[in-house]
Amino acid sequence: MGKLIRPEGVSIANWRLAPFNHWSFQHVRELVPTARIRTSGEHKPLAASAIGVDFSVKDAKGGLVSLQDFLTASETNGLVVLSAGKPVLHWSSPKSDPDEPHLLFSVSKSITGLLAGILSEKGLLECDRHVTDYLPELAGSAYGDECTVRHLLDMTVSLDFEENYLDPESAFGRYRRAMLWNPVDMRGDLLNLLSFAQTLPRLHRPHGGFFLRFPDKRCTRCGRSTRRRQALCRPPIRAHLDKNRGLNGSLHHRRPRRKPTLSRRHLRNDHRSSYPRRNGS
Repeated sequence: MGKLIRPEGVSIANWRLAPFNHWSFQHVRELVPTARIRTSGEHKPLAASAIGVDFSVKDAKGGLVSLQDFLTASETNGLVVLSAGKPVLHWSSPKSDPDEPHLLFSVSKSITGLLAGILSEKGLLECDRHVTDYLPELAGSAYGDECTVRHLLDMTVSLDFEENYLDPESAFGRYRRAMLWNPVDMRGDLLNLLSFAQTLPRLHRPHGGFFLRFPDKRCTRCGRSTRRRQALCRPPIRAHLDKNRGLNGSLHHRRPRRKPTLSRRHLRNDHRSSYPRRNGS
């Protein structure tokens, strides 16, 4: 497959939307900063699919459509299905390049959790210590008081945070701008993740419980947890991935950013891997 061409007009304002996402999810570092994580040197090509995509699935309206039509209509870049650790189905959109790294979104939480377990086993990370023992800057936020590293890993921080996707002034909207997912206001936005986390209050309940409610969801999100664990596990998370890598293919992970100056208005970012993409945040 030939090299993907950068679409005209792609920007921070539209990079997660079709048709721009086909290119941007594989070229995120051309939009925002990234840190490249080296491969293990043991890359193995993906085996041929045991099954094809010529069967039907239900669409959003409950009707039956072919899997290929569903993947195409949903602007999916790729699909991989594993069974017993072996691929039984993989499909790539003709609009994507399966040989290029890909944004991996919340898969980074699973990778970070694995690294935290390795560091804990080596005695480099104490899960029952307070977060502020590692990041004293978070004192006074939801991550102060009795919040421990284990609460972060278990996603049981008593955090007053609502995933309101429609309100640009909500905490979630501010989080997206701090992560450079959305255009930022250089005059008023908190332009790094640590400063944003300092503004988050806690609920009037102890840490360690379950805080999922419908239709709103409250939880620690990938970016914040990853950023905090990155600070907990200095040197940077990419160094631990390099040292403990056993994954095939190259990865990209968000680089922690200092507060940028006006001359760095057009910053760049991503977590990327050769995994299929996901729409949304």
